[in-house]
Amino acid sequence: MFESLSRVANTLKSSDRFSTIADELLQKIADRNACSASEIRTKIKKTYLHAVAGSYTEPLQRYLLSRKVSRTERLKMLALSKSKASREHPDGIHTFLGTLARFHINVDNIPFPAGKDADWNGIHAALRAIRSLLPGEPICELTYDSWMLLLSLFCNDQIIESIRRWFSAVEAEQRAASRLLRRELLTLSKHNDKLFEELQRVIREWFIPTVLFQVIFPSTNSEVRS
Repeated sequence: MFESLSRVANTLKSSDRFSTIADELLQKIADRNACSASEIRTKIKKTYLHAVAGSYTEPLQRYLLSRKVSRTERLKMLALSKSKASREHPDGIHTFLGTLARFHINVDNIPFPAGKDADWNGIHAALRAIRSLLPGEPICELTYDSWMLLLSLFCNDQIIESIRRWFSAVEAEQRAASRLLRRELLTLSKHNDKLFEELQRVIREWFIPTVLFQVIFPSTNSEVRS
């Protein structure tokens, strides 16, 4: 997944116009939602981090409930007042780790998700948040399989070339690039109408959110998203 996402970024950034187009698109979305591009970036980052945090804190909360440990007891054990916990985020990393330590919890007893699953939860939430800023309601839900399908498109050199041409070309050449993309999608789907329609839906609904996600999170697995 990370290699494919990196390739998306590198492909698009190889276009001279990509940075300008991406920035302009982000600014248009900001204007449409009466906020700044910086505010959108901050919102999407927080959405990603909140979803990832929930992937770990929710199993811990369920475990503590099974042991009948209330939130008040947790905060008391950690010597935190409710007001202070609220200001510092009750499920912050220090509170999270402190809870594990003070209640002598063995992490093997809690079904925490694999790192890639927690990351997918964050990516999915971020993409949905970006999509919610675009006009119209999404026609198709983004599943992990459809996300993999979208990323797989960028492993095809002809599709990469058609996208590069679309971003770099004048209008007439953009139409030619669109025809090339359609032809490659037909080939990729082996002329299976159902798969071809699914490929088109995924691109139509989630291509731009994927581009903007990569603009907001330029790193993949090589750096921490921050």
